[in-house]
Amino acid sequence: MKRAFVIIAAAVGLAVVPTTRASAHPLGNFTINQYSGLHIYGDAIVVDLVTDFAEIPTVQTRGDIDTNHDGAVDDTEGSTWRAMACAQAADQTVITLDGHRLAVTTDAAGALTFPPGQAGLATLRLECGLRAVTTVTASAHDLVYRNTAFAGRIGWHEIVVAPDGAELIASDVTTTSVTDRLTVYPADQLRSPLEQRSASVRFKLADAGARAPQTRPAPGAVATALLPRGVDRASRAFTDLVARRRLTFAFGLLAVAIALALGALHALAPGHGKTVMAAYIVGQRGTLRQAGLIGLTVTATHTAGVAVLGLVLTTSAVLTPERLYPWLGLASGLLLAGIGLTLARRAWRIARARRANGRATHEKALHLVSVDAGG
Repeated sequence: MKRAFVIIAAAVGLAVVPTTRASAHPLGNFTINQYSGLHIYGDAIVVDLVTDFAEIPTVQTRGDIDTNHDGAVDDTEGSTWRAMACAQAADQTVITLDGHRLAVTTDAAGALTFPPGQAGLATLRLECGLRAVTTVTASAHDLVYRNTAFAGRIGWHEIVVAPDGAELIASDVTTTSVTDRLTVYPADQLRSPLEQRSASVRFKLADAGARAPQTRPAPGAVATALLPRGVDRASRAFTDLVARRRLTFAFGLLAVAIALALGALHALAPGHGKTVMAAYIVGQRGTLRQAGLIGLTVTATHTAGVAVLGLVLTTSAVLTPERLYPWLGLASGLLLAGIGLTLARRAWRIARARRANGRATHEKALHLVSVDAGG
């Protein structure tokens, strides 16, 4: 139940707090992003794999990492989950050299951190070192790399080939990361983000005797931008309050006050002009009761939508937004179609009633005329 409250609070915070230009995940708060750095040596192919979880997947995953459910991830929990996640990543990585598939394993190194994200929430950054042992001669070779993890999930997927003494003859990926290992996302490529899940490289080694290091390359600096401040700090405080185990009357009053303040702030955000227009139209001809009814309806639908989304996402980390959105789109489409049919039926009834009244009035007028003429 506590995890459900945290996810609902996260959804509220992300919906209320406007997205800033320094957003750590400009592709969305539901995304899972990956970077693969391929390093070619004479005795091994080493992969520097970085997985960057946005805010909502982090909330889902962190509950699995925190096995004792004390709200914090200690070193033992982090190390255990990191080893499991990196081993799973190795199983989902396919490397073939000259048509022969290589066995992929993990090295002892790795890193698991929780950089700050939007609305006072944390993100998750997992770094794994993968290795495929082989013997590469000085002749030309064909390398094929494929990452099958998180198939179907929306996110940034980048593959880079680092020379490391190898001479690239042909490659369908670059040798430089445009995101600096998923620390900075380029704004000019957000409309067509990278979706590189496989790479084909033809190479030959300048020094066939070059040996791969026993651990993966040293990781770059983890981005710590977007530290909690201003509204983000208030949202983090709100999230902490919602996640409290003890609920008191004073907390209830504070929650209502915060909800009113955040709701008013949310109404000023872009995309809420429809509510203002509806209130204006009702205000021209309607009553204060009707305007209040619109406000209550918008409040109820917003709250119910966020609550349902949070509860659904709490059920399982396997349930992804990509699977949920089509059903939500279908439900909203059917709802709008139903509203449209209801309005059309109402308009047809009103028109029919007016025609019936018109005929009745016309017949009555003819009757009066005939009576006057007979009299």
